Amino acid sequence: MKQLLALLLLFPATNHAQQRFSFQPRWNQTVLKAGSYYPAAHTTDSFRIDVLRFYISVLQPNNSNEDPEHVLIDLSEPGSQEYTSHNNGKHLLLGVDSLTQMSGAGGGALDPIHGMYWTWQSGYIHLKLEGTVRSADGRFKPFSYHIGGFETPYNTLQTLNNDSSSLNPDLAVFFAHTDPWTQGDVMSPGLKAVTIAQAWKACFVSKR
Repeated sequence: MKQLLALLLLFPATNHAQQRFSFQPRWNQTVLKAGSYYPAAHTTDSFRIDVLRFYISVLQPNNSNEDPEHVLIDLSEPGSQEYTSHNNGKHLLLGVDSLTQMSGAGGGALDPIHGMYWTWQSGYIHLKLEGTVRSADGRFKPFSYHIGGFETPYNTLQTLNNDSSSLNPDLAVFFAHTDPWTQGDVMSPGLKAVTIAQAWKACFVSKR
């Protein structure tokens, strides 16, 4: 028995650290709810979000043989906004990493049934955001942002700062960087998609 204990001390079992992440969409300090209008601070406009889905890739250190983990967060499914990583991933990407994309459609969170996959050539939609902007004078304009693209020069993947377990996207910040009245719908890879992806990264708020 003593010999067994000594061996366990010399050769401890491999224990993958777990890290729990929270990705709860907000409007300023308010938890975001689909179908409700929220006022913008920088204009007299207000915004309604009907669809919000996005991918997070949890990447491993370069010397790790473990595959990336992929998380699909959906505003309509609160349970999807909490995720526990079962490995030592230290890097987060907004979107699906390029190596996974080049392998084609996957299963689980990457299953095309979720409506987040274009084609083998264009790959995955990293962000799907749909809703309506309303002006103070009563005008309405629907908007649709289906943001993807993983190849140069229109790579929309964004590295997320992983110094906190609570990384809540603030849509008020997003629309401070984005104007649906002038930018219109963005539904395919390109320069506009890269600009929207940068605004998407800016709206993540880390809280310790």
